[in-house]
Amino acid sequence: MEDFAANSAQARYELETERATPRRCLRRAASRLNDAVFQQMAGSVKLNNKAQVMPHLIDQLCSCLEWTGRAPIAVFTHEAQGKGDLMLGVKTADALRENFPRTEANKNDIALLTAEALHKKQPGAFEDSGHPFTVLDGATPAAPQLDPGKAPTHAIVAPQLAATKNFQKSVGTWGSTVSSTTEYSKKEPLPPGAPGTGYTTGLGAGEVGITFDAGLGAYEQHQDGIEGEENKRAARLENSRR
Repeated sequence: MEDFAANSAQARYELETERATPRRCLRRAASRLNDAVFQQMAGSVKLNNKAQVMPHLIDQLCSCLEWTGRAPIAVFTHEAQGKGDLMLGVKTADALRENFPRTEANKNDIALLTAEALHKKQPGAFEDSGHPFTVLDGATPAAPQLDPGKAPTHAIVAPQLAATKNFQKSVGTWGSTVSSTTEYSKKEPLPPGAPGTGYTTGLGAGEVGITFDAGLGAYEQHQDGIEGEENKRAARLENSRR
Protein backbone atom coordinates (compact mmCIF):
# COMPACT_ATOMS: atom_id res chain seq x y z
CA MET A 1 0.00 0.00 0.00
CA GLU A 2 2.86 2.39 0.79
CA ASP A 3 4.34 1.98 -2.69
CA PHE A 4 0.97 2.65 -4.35
CA ALA A 5 0.37 5.78 -2.29
CA ALA A 6 3.88 7.11 -2.86
CA ASN A 7 3.72 6.53 -6.61
CA SER A 8 0.32 8.22 -6.86
CA ALA A 9 1.55 11.27 -4.97
CA GLN A 10 4.66 11.59 -7.13
CA ALA A 11 2.66 11.09 -10.33
CA ARG A 12 0.16 13.80 -9.37
CA TYR A 13 2.99 16.23 -8.63
CA GLU A 14 4.77 15.60 -11.94
CA LEU A 15 1.51 15.61 -13.88
CA GLU A 16 0.82 19.19 -12.87
CA THR A 17 4.11 20.27 -14.51
CA GLU A 18 3.47 18.16 -17.62
CA ARG A 19 0.02 19.68 -18.08
CA ALA A 20 1.62 23.13 -18.31
CA THR A 21 3.54 22.01 -21.41
CA PRO A 22 1.41 19.17 -22.80
CA ARG A 23 3.08 19.02 -26.22
CA ARG A 24 6.16 17.44 -24.62
CA CYS A 25 4.09 14.41 -23.59
CA LEU A 26 1.83 14.02 -26.60
CA ARG A 27 2.72 11.95 -29.62
CA ARG A 28 0.80 10.84 -32.65
CA ALA A 29 -0.28 7.22 -32.50
CA ALA A 30 -0.33 4.94 -35.52
CA SER A 31 -3.43 5.78 -37.56
CA ARG A 32 -4.70 6.15 -41.09
CA LEU A 33 -5.06 9.90 -40.86
CA ASN A 34 -3.38 11.67 -43.77
CA ASP A 35 -3.87 14.89 -45.74
CA ALA A 36 -6.71 13.38 -47.77
CA VAL A 37 -8.58 12.39 -44.61
CA PHE A 38 -8.01 15.81 -43.06
CA GLN A 39 -9.44 17.48 -46.17
CA GLN A 40 -12.43 15.17 -46.09
CA MET A 41 -13.04 15.95 -42.43
CA ALA A 42 -12.81 19.68 -43.06
CA GLY A 43 -15.19 19.40 -46.00
CA SER A 44 -17.78 17.61 -43.91
CA VAL A 45 -18.29 20.67 -41.70
CA LYS A 46 -21.10 22.91 -42.92
CA LEU A 47 -22.83 25.91 -41.41
CA ASN A 48 -25.93 23.86 -40.68
CA ASN A 49 -24.15 20.90 -39.02
CA LYS A 50 -20.98 22.21 -37.37
CA ALA A 51 -22.48 22.08 -33.87
CA GLN A 52 -23.14 18.35 -34.28
CA VAL A 53 -20.10 17.38 -36.36
CA MET A 54 -17.26 19.25 -34.66
CA PRO A 55 -17.36 17.37 -31.32
CA HIS A 56 -17.10 14.07 -33.19
CA LEU A 57 -14.18 15.28 -35.29
CA ILE A 58 -12.35 16.54 -32.20
CA ASP A 59 -12.88 13.15 -30.53
CA GLN A 60 -11.47 11.42 -33.61
CA LEU A 61 -8.38 13.63 -33.65
CA CYS A 62 -7.77 13.24 -29.92
CA SER A 63 -8.09 9.46 -30.20
CA CYS A 64 -5.03 9.51 -32.46
CA LEU A 65 -2.84 11.00 -29.73
CA GLU A 66 -0.97 9.15 -27.02
CA TRP A 67 -0.03 10.63 -23.65
CA THR A 68 3.46 9.57 -22.60
CA GLY A 69 3.53 11.48 -19.32
CA ARG A 70 2.33 10.46 -15.88
CA ALA A 71 -1.07 8.75 -15.73
CA PRO A 72 -2.06 7.82 -12.16
CA ILE A 73 -5.12 5.58 -12.62
CA ALA A 74 -6.39 2.92 -10.20
CA VAL A 75 -8.53 -0.02 -11.34
CA PHE A 76 -10.32 -1.83 -8.51
CA THR A 77 -11.50 -5.33 -9.41
CA HIS A 78 -13.28 -8.14 -7.58
CA GLU A 79 -15.27 -11.27 -8.43
CA ALA A 80 -18.63 -12.88 -7.72
CA GLN A 81 -19.00 -15.62 -10.34
CA GLY A 82 -15.42 -16.64 -11.02
CA LYS A 83 -12.25 -15.51 -12.71
CA GLY A 84 -14.11 -13.83 -15.59
CA ASP A 85 -15.18 -10.99 -13.30
CA LEU A 86 -11.70 -9.99 -12.19
CA MET A 87 -10.36 -10.39 -15.73
CA LEU A 88 -12.59 -7.49 -16.73
CA GLY A 89 -10.46 -5.37 -14.40
CA VAL A 90 -7.25 -6.72 -15.89
CA LYS A 91 -8.51 -6.06 -19.42
CA THR A 92 -9.49 -2.53 -18.39
CA ALA A 93 -5.91 -1.91 -17.30
CA ASP A 94 -4.69 -3.45 -20.56
CA ALA A 95 -6.87 -1.05 -22.56
CA LEU A 96 -5.60 1.93 -20.60
CA ARG A 97 -2.01 0.92 -21.30
CA GLU A 98 -2.73 1.06 -25.04
CA ASN A 99 -3.50 4.77 -24.70
CA PHE A 100 -0.84 5.54 -22.10
CA PRO A 101 2.32 3.82 -23.41
CA ARG A 102 4.59 2.49 -20.69
CA THR A 103 7.68 4.56 -19.93
CA GLU A 104 10.22 4.27 -17.15
CA ALA A 105 8.55 7.15 -15.32
CA ASN A 106 4.94 5.97 -15.60
CA LYS A 107 5.44 2.18 -15.49
CA ASN A 108 3.64 1.91 -12.12
CA ASP A 109 0.95 4.53 -12.73
CA ILE A 110 -1.83 2.28 -14.02
CA ALA A 111 -2.35 -0.04 -11.07
CA LEU A 112 -4.75 -2.77 -10.06
CA LEU A 113 -6.34 -2.80 -6.62
CA THR A 114 -8.07 -5.86 -5.20
CA ALA A 115 -9.24 -7.53 -2.02
CA GLU A 116 -6.98 -9.76 0.04
CA ALA A 117 -9.51 -12.60 -0.18
CA LEU A 118 -9.56 -12.50 -3.97
CA HIS A 119 -5.79 -12.32 -4.29
CA LYS A 120 -5.43 -15.43 -2.15
CA LYS A 121 -7.90 -17.19 -4.43
CA GLN A 122 -6.50 -16.01 -7.78
CA PRO A 123 -2.89 -14.83 -7.24
CA GLY A 124 -1.78 -15.76 -10.74
CA ALA A 125 -4.29 -13.45 -12.40
CA PHE A 126 -2.52 -10.48 -10.84
CA GLU A 127 1.05 -11.73 -10.94
CA ASP A 128 0.75 -12.57 -14.64
CA SER A 129 -1.17 -9.41 -15.59
CA GLY A 130 1.90 -7.29 -16.29
CA HIS A 131 0.48 -4.49 -14.11
CA PRO A 132 1.49 -3.41 -10.61
CA PHE A 133 -1.13 -4.38 -8.05
CA THR A 134 -1.97 -3.60 -4.46
CA VAL A 135 -3.84 -5.94 -2.14
CA LEU A 136 -6.28 -4.32 0.29
CA ASP A 137 -7.13 -5.96 3.61
CA GLY A 138 -10.36 -7.89 3.95
CA ALA A 139 -12.95 -9.50 1.71
CA THR A 140 -14.82 -6.33 0.70
CA PRO A 141 -12.39 -3.49 1.43
CA ALA A 142 -13.04 0.21 1.40
CA ALA A 143 -10.81 2.58 -0.54
CA PRO A 144 -7.59 3.40 1.33
CA GLN A 145 -7.33 6.90 2.74
CA LEU A 146 -5.42 9.20 0.37
CA ASP A 147 -5.21 12.97 0.23
CA PRO A 148 -7.17 14.38 -2.73
CA GLY A 149 -4.05 16.03 -4.14
CA LYS A 150 -2.05 12.81 -3.95
CA ALA A 151 -4.63 10.22 -5.04
CA PRO A 152 -4.96 8.85 -8.59
CA THR A 153 -6.65 11.22 -11.01
CA HIS A 154 -9.05 8.44 -12.02
CA ALA A 155 -10.49 5.45 -10.19
CA ILE A 156 -12.30 2.72 -12.13
CA VAL A 157 -14.33 -0.12 -10.65
CA ALA A 158 -14.45 -3.09 -13.03
CA PRO A 159 -16.80 -4.81 -12.65
CA GLN A 160 -19.37 -3.31 -10.28
CA LEU A 161 -20.48 -6.04 -7.88
CA ALA A 162 -21.96 -6.39 -4.40
CA ALA A 163 -18.38 -6.94 -3.23
CA THR A 164 -17.28 -3.55 -4.59
CA LYS A 165 -19.87 -1.44 -2.76
CA ASN A 166 -17.62 -0.53 0.17
CA PHE A 167 -14.90 0.66 -2.18
CA GLN A 168 -17.34 2.62 -4.34
CA LYS A 169 -18.93 4.37 -1.37
CA SER A 170 -15.58 5.45 0.10
CA VAL A 171 -13.49 6.31 -2.96
CA GLY A 172 -15.15 9.70 -3.27
CA THR A 173 -12.77 11.07 -0.62
CA TRP A 174 -9.96 10.82 -3.18
CA GLY A 175 -11.43 13.61 -5.29
CA SER A 176 -10.76 11.47 -8.36
CA THR A 177 -12.87 11.05 -11.47
CA VAL A 178 -14.71 7.81 -10.67
CA SER A 179 -16.38 5.40 -13.07
CA SER A 180 -17.82 1.92 -12.73
CA THR A 181 -18.63 -0.71 -15.33
CA THR A 182 -21.07 -3.59 -15.16
CA GLU A 183 -20.02 -7.04 -16.31
CA TYR A 184 -22.73 -7.19 -18.98
CA SER A 185 -25.00 -4.96 -21.04
CA LYS A 186 -27.58 -4.28 -18.33
CA LYS A 187 -27.45 -0.77 -16.91
CA GLU A 188 -27.20 -0.78 -13.12
CA PRO A 189 -27.48 2.12 -10.67
CA LEU A 190 -24.47 2.95 -8.54
CA PRO A 191 -24.64 1.94 -4.87
CA PRO A 192 -26.35 4.61 -2.70
CA GLY A 193 -23.84 7.32 -1.86
CA ALA A 194 -21.27 6.17 -4.43
CA PRO A 195 -19.77 8.91 -6.63
CA GLY A 196 -19.00 8.74 -10.33
CA THR A 197 -20.64 7.46 -13.48
CA GLY A 198 -21.76 3.95 -14.36
CA TYR A 199 -21.21 2.31 -17.71
CA THR A 200 -22.00 -1.04 -19.27
CA THR A 201 -19.50 -3.29 -21.01
CA GLY A 202 -22.17 -4.71 -23.29
CA LEU A 203 -23.46 -3.64 -26.68
CA GLY A 204 -24.48 -0.10 -27.45
CA ALA A 205 -27.45 1.18 -29.40
CA GLY A 206 -27.60 -0.16 -32.94
CA GLU A 207 -25.17 -3.01 -32.27
CA VAL A 208 -26.01 -6.66 -32.71
CA GLY A 209 -25.06 -9.48 -30.39
CA ILE A 210 -26.28 -12.56 -28.54
CA THR A 211 -27.89 -12.42 -25.11
CA PHE A 212 -28.21 -15.68 -23.19
CA ASP A 213 -31.37 -16.21 -21.17
CA ALA A 214 -30.76 -16.60 -17.45
CA GLY A 215 -32.93 -19.73 -17.53
CA LEU A 216 -30.82 -21.47 -20.14
CA GLY A 217 -29.37 -23.92 -17.63
CA ALA A 218 -32.80 -24.98 -16.39
CA TYR A 219 -34.00 -25.36 -19.99
CA GLU A 220 -31.07 -27.65 -20.84
CA GLN A 221 -31.73 -29.79 -17.76
CA HIS A 222 -35.38 -30.09 -18.77
CA GLN A 223 -34.35 -31.17 -22.26
CA ASP A 224 -31.95 -33.76 -20.89
CA GLY A 225 -34.79 -35.29 -18.87
CA ILE A 226 -37.02 -35.87 -21.90
CA GLU A 227 -36.80 -39.29 -23.53
CA GLY A 228 -36.89 -39.55 -27.31
CA GLU A 229 -35.80 -37.00 -29.91
CA GLU A 230 -39.35 -36.47 -31.12
CA ASN A 231 -40.51 -35.52 -27.63
CA LYS A 232 -37.51 -33.21 -27.24
CA ARG A 233 -38.41 -31.38 -30.47
CA ALA A 234 -42.02 -31.04 -29.33
CA ALA A 235 -40.87 -29.54 -26.03
CA ARG A 236 -38.54 -27.09 -27.82
CA LEU A 237 -41.43 -25.97 -30.06
CA GLU A 238 -43.67 -25.48 -27.05
CA ASN A 239 -40.95 -23.46 -25.29
CA SER A 240 -40.53 -21.19 -28.33
CA ARG A 241 -44.24 -20.28 -28.24
CA ARG A 242 -44.07 -18.92 -24.70
